[in-house]
Amino acid sequence: VGISILCLPLGCIWVSIGWMLQFAHAEEEVVQYASQYGRLAVFSLWPRVIYVLLSTYFSSLQIVLPTAVFAIISLICHAFLSWILVHGIGSWSGIGFIGSPISIAIVIWMRFL
Repeated sequence: VGISILCLPLGCIWVSIGWMLQFAHAEEEVVQYASQYGRLAVFSLWPRVIYVLLSTYFSSLQIVLPTAVFAIISLICHAFLSWILVHGIGSWSGIGFIGSPISIAIVIWMRFL
């Protein structure tokens, strides 16, 4: 429960990253991309934090093989899924930049489950 509560402020920062970059006078295109990315990547925040906590716990017990195997599988899945969502496959042209945070969220949730 505590981790879920601590994810709220970090999620708010991710969602409002566009405003922060505007305040820092970043280029408008960078602000737009960061805003889109932050709003979509926030859906992967909670399972990412839980996965890091569990992998750290297992690492302290010197159980690293499951974490390494899941990391490799996640990397391969993310590469293929990201390619498909960003660039498309066959006659489907993909969804562009937005496909990247969606791909990350899907892979992180798959890794968590």
